[in-house]
Amino acid sequence: MKQAKISKTRSQRSSVMGFLLFLFAMLSALLPATAQFGTIKGSVRYYTENQILIRDSAVVTLYLDGLALASCPVSPAGSYEFNGLMADTYDIHVSCTKYWGGANSVDALLVLKHFVNQPACLFDLCLLAADVNASCGIPNAADALAIIRRFTGQIMNFMPPNVNPPGGSDWVSERPSVIVYAFSVSYQNIHILCTGDVNGSFTPF
Repeated sequence: MKQAKISKTRSQRSSVMGFLLFLFAMLSALLPATAQFGTIKGSVRYYTENQILIRDSAVVTLYLDGLALASCPVSPAGSYEFNGLMADTYDIHVSCTKYWGGANSVDALLVLKHFVNQPACLFDLCLLAADVNASCGIPNAADALAIIRRFTGQIMNFMPPNVNPPGGSDWVSERPSVIVYAFSVSYQNIHILCTGDVNGSFTPF
């Protein structure tokens, strides 16, 4: 009789455990897939004191280990968002097709001053924007001259043969690295700048 009670108790425990495991499996299946991953979201802004939002006409690209993983158009509100990302470190870059502008003789002078170190006045994204032919070298007199030539309408872009190869696009972007954790949201604003507009004087439209 005692043995029968023990067997019955064990059977009840097994039934309860089986039910709990079944319930856990069902709840896991009902959870949104994105809940198991992370998100990157933020805004795209012009690199100037007023931090002007870039609305539309831009695409944010997500990179993993140097390879493009996904792209997202910038919304009319100037924001972007990537969902369902595995925990990892990603790079972000923005491409923009808005009208170019802002580069003029003042910018050319700043590039020359930086080149001759009187003083070195360009840093971060402004320094990248000064390298108008995208040579990855120190911005110099050739870059300053190209800015003047475009400002005066002698050239229409910063591509060869107007400048020395390889040539640069009309916009430059920050390329921040963002760490994504599971079940979390990582916020990252990204700044862009018109190539040659090293003092950020342009108002995108």
